[in-house]
Amino acid sequence: MENKQIRDLVKKLAKVAYPDYNGRKFSAEIKAHYFPSDYWDGGSRDYMVAIDLKTGRIVEPSNDAKNPYNALAHKDFDIPAGIGILEHSIFCGKDIGIRLYVSSPLAIEAVKQSALEGWQKAIEAL
Repeated sequence: MENKQIRDLVKKLAKVAYPDYNGRKFSAEIKAHYFPSDYWDGGSRDYMVAIDLKTGRIVEPSNDAKNPYNALAHKDFDIPAGIGILEHSIFCGKDIGIRLYVSSPLAIEAVKQSALEGWQKAIEAL
């Protein structure tokens, strides 16, 4: 996939996970591990959800993972195959966009346009 196609894919996935987001910054990164920081820290925060790239099922982190006083909030984990981590980042109070993290470049290729359309219809039906 070309960069524009990847950006468009991340934009469509973001509409599923963050329907109220209206920013313009979208990117993707290949990364084997992810370190969540889903809590405020010095004016910065990363909101994250896991998304099954085949079914569109979204899983939000537990409240324990969002609590900076809990050890679970400070552990990195391996990103499973077929799963993407969508992260909406705010740095020093400024929105810096949404980034998709996947463990393999093939995970991006596996997402089909028809699946995205199905996810969007399911979201609109809610």
